[in-house]
Amino acid sequence: MKDFNAVYEGKATTEEQLRLLLNKALQDDPDLERFLQDLPWRVFSARPATGVPGVFACYRFPPGGAQSKSRELGELRWYFLPDGSDKVLTTLDEINRHIASEPATPRPFPRPLKFRRDRLKAIEAHIRKQDLKARKSVTMAQVAGGQEASDGLKLVAWMDAIPQEEL
Repeated sequence: MKDFNAVYEGKATTEEQLRLLLNKALQDDPDLERFLQDLPWRVFSARPATGVPGVFACYRFPPGGAQSKSRELGELRWYFLPDGSDKVLTTLDEINRHIASEPATPRPFPRPLKFRRDRLKAIEAHIRKQDLKARKSVTMAQVAGGQEASDGLKLVAWMDAIPQEEL
């Protein structure tokens, strides 16, 4: 409904704004697309928190329906788990406020790996309970169809938004 209201009022949605930023970055740097394609899965970064600290994760879901037999990529979804909370944020608007960065944004040393991995496990538990449960018939059909495990859920990128007092 929020996206409908934004379109109706002539405002770009957060997703449209992010796509415009990506397109501009790709135009400004012709080598960027090749660089991004060559990045490994699970790329990690850290940044000072601009508000609520937490852990961000981006996952690629397996393709569903008719796509499941093709080489199409599945949907990308963003998640942000604020420190001290067990409520995972899932909307682009909410998450973008916590992770938006400029090229000059400092990249400090992240918090301990165990802390980050524990937070990532909490995000993955949310995905299993909420998102994959809704897609159960699709993922079971993929298993029955003999698709490899590598075609499943993949962590694309993650980031530690570090509290200012820990920098």
